Formats: sequence, structure tokens, C-alpha cells
Amino acid sequence: MPQSFQVELLPEAVPLASGGNRKRKKKRQVPRSFQVELLLETATPASTEDAGVPTKAEDGHESSDGVSGLFELVSAEVPLELADPSTVGHDQPVEDARESDLAQAQDFVKKGRLHEAVELYMAILEANSSNLKAHNELGMLLDELKQYDAALGHFEAAEVLAPDDVEILTNYASALTSVARYGEAEALLRRAQDLLAEDVNVRREIGVLYFRRGLYLEAEVELNWVCTQDKENGIAFYYMGEALNRLSRFDEAMHAMDQAVKLLPNDPRVYYTLGHLYDRSEMPVAAANMYRRARQLQSS
Repeated sequence: MPQSFQVELLPEAVPLASGGNRKRKKKRQVPRSFQVELLLETATPASTEDAGVPTKAEDGHESSDGVSGLFELVSAEVPLELADPSTVGHDQPVEDARESDLAQAQDFVKKGRLHEAVELYMAILEANSSNLKAHNELGMLLDELKQYDAALGHFEAAEVLAPDDVEILTNYASALTSVARYGEAEALLRRAQDLLAEDVNVRREIGVLYFRRGLYLEAEVELNWVCTQDKENGIAFYYMGEALNRLSRFDEAMHAMDQAVKLLPNDPRVYYTLGHLYDRSEMPVAAANMYRRARQLQSS
């Protein structure tokens, strides 16, 4: 997604124990407001390690930051049952009734009122678990919050509902890339590319995937194409700069990062990499300023 937030909202059915008359103990429900507070408290702030330092997922360790229990709590309150994809769109009054709620949730995200946005998306899905927009937008929000497993659950639900939606496939692939599930991400991106070959977001995510895999030359080729087509694509400029940096093409990398910092002025990763490039160019004062700005953004 152009610039780059586990209640498992799709719990598996629990089979009945032998003896169908046995009653299962009712789970104690946790108030949604408290669940959302826990979710936001565990969200990891943006950091400079996204490209330069391997994440837990990239090292083969956990990707959920130890919050799987939280998402089990939320799933206890909001058990979603996906509708048959063939029936999607047959419940139009419900969809229409929720359009204003979706607009309100989007407004909350823009204003940084993430607690209210998450809570509203959850309410929308509690009322209608087949709301494609809610799954996609909540997945994007959770991806930004680095709650990747929760995001993947929503993208999986969205992909079942709309298997040929290029935006859904691209967002789903981006989240899979974040947790180092590269093969699955590539399969989704190839499907998206078959549907819309010249889509800049698909090509950007392919470039990011190449970068994550250490294929820096291939990444630069894809991302250069994206930057040529879309000069406002901050994520593409950032990852192209990172790829060029890895290829020791430092002047080109600095040019790409100069563009990225204009488009992503609040992303600490860009300033950190610019500081590194200034260090290489023996510009210590400029480098120190970049590192300082990166730390300020990271701690804010």
C-alpha cells in the first residue's frame, strides 16, 4: 500500500465433545471498549527497523508481539461467520445502513482517533460479518498498528468474499510480506498482476517483496517503474532508496530518499537512512540532524 497498523476475528469452529448433550461452559465476555484499549496499548510504534533491521518475523520468530491472547478475547465477543461468497450483495439494506458508520470510522483514522475507529469497525462487523469494506479497512488499520495476525484474519475474510479484488489481494500480500510469508505474498501478487498488470500498487508491493527477499536489483527495477508512474508514491521512493543503498549506488539512493522525506515527513525510517547516507558522504552535521529527527519521531 502506498505509504507503509490479535483478536482472531475468524475463530475456528469448536467441535462438540463426544456425547452431544454435554453443555459447554459459556465464556466470560470482555467489554469491547476494554479489548480495544488493550489492542492499542500493545500496538508497536513505527520504528526505523522496518527495512534495516530484521523483524521478529524475518528472523523466524513470532510476529504477533505476544498478543495472541488478546485477539482470542475479542473473538469471544465478536464471533464472525463468513457468508457464502455467492450471497454477497444480497443484503444491501444492511450494507447501506453501515455506509455512514464506515465513513465515520475512516474519519476517526484520519484524525488519529484509533481507539474509536477500531471499536466502530468491530461494531460494523458484529452486525454484518460480510462487510467487505470493513474487513479491508480494519485490516489496513491493524497492519499499520503492526498487529499483523489480526490484519491477516480480516484480509483472509475479505479475499474469500472478493477473490478477484486487486486492492484486497494487494493489501493481503503486503501484510503477508510483513510477517515473512513471502511465498504466499508472491502468489497473491501474481494473481493481482494477472487481473491488472500495470497497477502501481501491485508493482510497488512486488518491489517491496523483492527487497525483503534481498533481491535488491530486481526491487530497484520494479520500484523505479512505480516512481516514474507515480511521483507521489512515498513508499516506493523509500524502498527504492533502500535498495539503491544496498547496491552501493549512494548518490541515487540519496536522491530517492530526498523525495521520500518530502512525501513521508513523519516516517522515522526515512530520516534514519538519510543520516546513514550523509555519514557515508562525510557530512556529520547533516547526519546528526537526521538521526535526531528520526529519534524524535520514533518516540512521539
